[in-house]
Amino acid sequence: MEIYKIELSDFGNLFRMDPAKLSDQELLSLDFILHRAWKHKRDGGQVRFGNKSWSFEDLINLHALVRKEMSRRAFQHTIKDELDDQTQPFLKAAEELAPVYPSGIQLGREITLGEVLSQIKSFYAHPIFAWIVGGLANWGKTKGDIDILWWATPAIPEYFKKILEFRFGRQFKDGEIAGRVQHHLNFFQGPFTKAVPIYALKVERINSEGEIKAAGEGIVIKEAAVMPDPLEMVWDEAAKGWTIPQSWLSDKAASIADDLRSASAEFIAQAEASAKEDAVKLFRFFIPLKPTKGHKPDEPQTVDNFLKFFKDEDFPVYSSKKFDGADYVIFRDADRVQMISEDGRDNTERFPQIVEALKKLPVARFAILSEVERWDEDNHLPRETVTAYVNEASEPDDSDFVANVYDVVFFESETAKPGDIHKLPFVDRLKYLGALGFPQSTDEPPDLDLKLNLVPHYPAGNKEELKKETGRLRRLEGSEGNVAKAHRFIYNLENKPSGMVKFHNAAILKGIVTEVKETKTPEVFNFFYGLDFEDVEVPQETIRDVKGKRYHEIGTTFSTALKAKKGDIVEVEFETLNISRDLQKGTIAVTAWAPRVLSVSSQGKPMTVSEAIESAEKGLVLQEKEITEDGETIFKGVRQAFGSYGGKRFLAHRIASYIPYHKTYIEPFAGGAAVFFAKDHSPNLDFRRGLIC
Repeated sequence: MEIYKIELSDFGNLFRMDPAKLSDQELLSLDFILHRAWKHKRDGGQVRFGNKSWSFEDLINLHALVRKEMSRRAFQHTIKDELDDQTQPFLKAAEELAPVYPSGIQLGREITLGEVLSQIKSFYAHPIFAWIVGGLANWGKTKGDIDILWWATPAIPEYFKKILEFRFGRQFKDGEIAGRVQHHLNFFQGPFTKAVPIYALKVERINSEGEIKAAGEGIVIKEAAVMPDPLEMVWDEAAKGWTIPQSWLSDKAASIADDLRSASAEFIAQAEASAKEDAVKLFRFFIPLKPTKGHKPDEPQTVDNFLKFFKDEDFPVYSSKKFDGADYVIFRDADRVQMISEDGRDNTERFPQIVEALKKLPVARFAILSEVERWDEDNHLPRETVTAYVNEASEPDDSDFVANVYDVVFFESETAKPGDIHKLPFVDRLKYLGALGFPQSTDEPPDLDLKLNLVPHYPAGNKEELKKETGRLRRLEGSEGNVAKAHRFIYNLENKPSGMVKFHNAAILKGIVTEVKETKTPEVFNFFYGLDFEDVEVPQETIRDVKGKRYHEIGTTFSTALKAKKGDIVEVEFETLNISRDLQKGTIAVTAWAPRVLSVSSQGKPMTVSEAIESAEKGLVLQEKEITEDGETIFKGVRQAFGSYGGKRFLAHRIASYIPYHKTYIEPFAGGAAVFFAKDHSPNLDFRRGLIC
């Protein structure tokens, strides 16, 4: 077995048998190996079953079956890690969906088209079309793969494509069918003439679900109720992929395509109604509006590029800290409160203390927007800890959470009943926001006992003032940057670009390409890339050889049309650099979040791990965590070594923002060193050697 790869077929029957048929010891061993494989893959290694590579979804799928069987046998599951957290939602859905079957199932009996179509159900996703193509579409039966073609443009996020593949496969109760499905994202290898459409814009069955006139080997395709007329595919030059004539789509379906986000049918229907009527109603979900990115696709995220998005008539522009939390739509009518996540999940029961605080506000009827954050006292915890909490099966305890309210779109009090106010300019909505009577309004670490926080907004009269405010806000504890709103900004319910623009903290590193992978879209690539690690100890499984020298591979980039070859240098912008220190092994692993390729060059050299960390620290995007000898993950602040009673910890970033440019900085009475670690490095700081001048 190679060091950088775990081969699951080496473990005998553990990965070939239904977990329900394993012995007690085999079941426990399988659970342990799955957790080991998850960590191995998270660290950049490969997990394979023969000639197939296992994805994170495959590991979650099998782990869900193992957990279910362990519960049936009354076994206690003791390993608590990210894999266990990610499995929880699928345990809850076990009664609604068919069992999950992981990769590795061999091709076998002949599967008919009617057998497949009769099991395909509707579900909601992004505006992506899908067809059955290949032999199954042309001849109605196949002994090979079941080819599914999705029209997934480059603008569709990669994780949504993965959701579609995963959710599609789970609906087949026959594991052999699920194992033979092959997904093609806007690209098909091999000739074909016909396609059977199966999903429209809402990924909704074109035929009645499960309806079929005949079954079995003798099915007559043209007489089967589940068999739509095959359509001739056409080549879309603009999209560089096979598609269907646009005349096939109804105008109504096309008009709602861009609005679909949530996986919940109920909340999608509510969001569609809100957008169609252009109206906010209490307890009717609408898609939270996302700010426009403050840079063009080919530009880095800089303050100057962010400022270009505002015109003179937009001022005053109101700046606010970009909170690192989860977006929620919150409704209240007297004692009834509902908290719905941006992806359409009702998580009200997970936040009992926040709900009680909302009930105590002096205004009884409202709809507000909020970023729910998690804190460990005055240490901000990343967004992933919020997601992990809402997916847990534990008893609700939101004592370390706070709801940061940043907008209001419906307001009714005893003295004022304007109702739906989303069409009012932001400067007017701010007045209603202040009238809600929140117990605190701060950019600093909040009082968690109060549960609610009104997001402060700071007016800027021109671009120079906006630039200064952005520089201050981006340095605050837990801040990702600045979300700025033109005074006339209208909250639209169609989630279209508006007068709300965000600047996101980011940094740039230079890495070396360790492998090039072409995506299923021709001429679009992902690059595996790495850093020089001569100054630190890194996990063995992350080490890759390029031209006779070893590098620490830190992940893959976002898809890009830029071309590169192994050994080239890529300039990558990222929004978070994660440092994971394994105290037991004494190693450091680095990964970059949202790695966007800016340029490719055959010249130059990659950064060292320490240089990348220094770049992330200067860009205010460094996140450090430690894995203790007990396997516990601890998130650590990266700016302050320790605190002191009565110190400047809460004001450190604000104080640092007033320190002028300098070449040397000395703080003889540093105390807890809060200001020292909050300020930017002096030019004389040698990070690699640990010398501070």
